[in-house]
Amino acid sequence: QSPERPVNAPIWIAGSEDPEKDKTIAVKEQEKQKAQSEIDQEKRRADTEHAEVIRLTAEITRLNQSLQSVPSSLSTIAYQSIIPDPDHVKQQENKIIRTNQGIRSTVAFNPVITSGIVRFGGFFKDHPNNFFIIGIADSSAVFGSDEGPAKGENEKKTVSYWSDDNIKHLGDYIYIKGNSRIELNKTVAMEVNMNIRPRALTFFYDNQEQPVSVINIPSSIRFWIHLYVKESSFTITEFSNVQYSSAKGGIEGQRIVEWGKK
Repeated sequence: QSPERPVNAPIWIAGSEDPEKDKTIAVKEQEKQKAQSEIDQEKRRADTEHAEVIRLTAEITRLNQSLQSVPSSLSTIAYQSIIPDPDHVKQQENKIIRTNQGIRSTVAFNPVITSGIVRFGGFFKDHPNNFFIIGIADSSAVFGSDEGPAKGENEKKTVSYWSDDNIKHLGDYIYIKGNSRIELNKTVAMEVNMNIRPRALTFFYDNQEQPVSVINIPSSIRFWIHLYVKESSFTITEFSNVQYSSAKGGIEGQRIVEWGKK
């Protein structure tokens, strides 16, 4: 005869659920869901931070490129135009204007540049043909009335950047291609670095460094511009000392010309 079951003992029926076990399973499931929720939340946060890092990196790159194209100016240079014939060309504030007299005008600018890093630039207007020019000259060069920049001995004392993209030095038929064509109302600039050896001249068009540059420039130079068409003009937008050179080099098609050599 089997022993008697205690009156208060629980009766377990095969297949019935264990409340304590179910409670434990439910708690573990809640903990699992909570952990997964925290993982998902952390992943979303990490994705958001990664996207922000990418955005900020792109913004920093853009700002650095902008800073490279616009040099830090130390001081604006007070300049004076050297006008060969006031009947042929005049100055109105920062604008050099050809009159309806004469054939052509080459205008140089004081001061003479002997040291530092200096930029000179601006834009041409109302000049439909290819005979507008910008350049530098040995400070001994003198431009006469109705003369081009390379007249006589000045061909050995000047470097010219013509609007049709040619760089000219040492003679009427020696042209060096590679720089951009200069369009009207687009900024063209020159930077001379007198602090380095060899001294260097770099051209910029629309804030972009140009492939053809010149080294071993004279120790004393002036900037100049040339106008051919009547009523055309050149507006000076910068003439300043800068702290750092904007010339970086390594440009596709780069060519370095040495002053005084063909």
